[in-house]
Amino acid sequence: MGRNTIKALAFFLLVFSFAWIASGVLRTISSEAPDFRILWTFAGHLKQGQNLYLSPDISIPNPYPPFTFLFYLPLTFLPYAGAQAVFVFLIFASMVATVLLSFRLTVARIPFFGFVFALSLVFLSFPAKFSLGMGQQNPIAYFLLLASYYSWKKKSPLFSGILLTLAVSLKPVLGFVAIFFLIQKSWRTFFWALITVSVETAVVFGITRLNLLADWSRQTLSYLTLEGRGIYYNQGFAGFVSRLTQKMPLIKKAVVLFSLSILAAVFKAAGKKKDPNLVFSLLTISVLLIDTLSWQHHFVWLIFPFIVLANEAVKSKKTVLSGLLVAAYLLVGWNFKNPGAFPLILLSNQFYGAIILWGLNYYFLTRKVTS
Repeated sequence: MGRNTIKALAFFLLVFSFAWIASGVLRTISSEAPDFRILWTFAGHLKQGQNLYLSPDISIPNPYPPFTFLFYLPLTFLPYAGAQAVFVFLIFASMVATVLLSFRLTVARIPFFGFVFALSLVFLSFPAKFSLGMGQQNPIAYFLLLASYYSWKKKSPLFSGILLTLAVSLKPVLGFVAIFFLIQKSWRTFFWALITVSVETAVVFGITRLNLLADWSRQTLSYLTLEGRGIYYNQGFAGFVSRLTQKMPLIKKAVVLFSLSILAAVFKAAGKKKDPNLVFSLLTISVLLIDTLSWQHHFVWLIFPFIVLANEAVKSKKTVLSGLLVAAYLLVGWNFKNPGAFPLILLSNQFYGAIILWGLNYYFLTRKVTS
């Protein structure tokens, strides 16, 4: 098959996947993105100076810190339909930008075929479609985190710190990936992150005159439990083990042991600091494995790891490694529409895919350390 034929097929795949996702975007805009509706509503409560965690007018639990809703505050000045349309477009744009930035971080020159092919694979995967359909902020949060890492590589701690805070404010669990900056001893990044947090705190207090951080902390602690983690949409290790057994003591021990093992392995491999891309990628995969609520739409965070590891697999010229990468994509991108019709052991497909990615990442990282 000639190179021009391959490019033509790649372009056709891109057009098809864009058309597929565009139809999904239009359906979402014309209906309702339920997760966005919740966040937009909470932002409206913040604008009105209400307590986001204790107000009797708020009937559902709010797991997000008050900083999250500063991002949505400008959208509350728009009618809901307009706000949702803007937000869904931001999700779409964030995924495109994440692919582009991932290539910029990985290769010296962005290949047309590789970029087109990667975009197509992203838009055809279930985590991407699920994020758009639900109006989830995960793609936006991870793009900001990746932009923070890019700024760090460009030796700009100011922008790195600001973007890091914005990312973690939108999705606090991504604070785990911020361990990267600790490993790299990037104190100036942390300094500017702290300054940004202080500004966010002042803005929230100025709007509400309430100590919402304390209320959020108390409410969050009350929700820390492993109960109900076996739902199919939860694809981390806690979801995997909870689908196999109902014995809570066993689940707790397994989750703790697994999480500690992952952490120990990450710090051991990352300590040499040989390849920052592989370290950042490994931390990204790890947070999906050990988070007790790794929803399927969280797995859009694997865009950067997939591109980094694809580059390593191509350079290695080992067919088996490329085959494992393909298997990981198929598992991560798949969704069982009727999970109740399948054996429980099959219902952790995203987890299995992430485990394969983690193993590949660890292999490439440790190989570079020892070489």
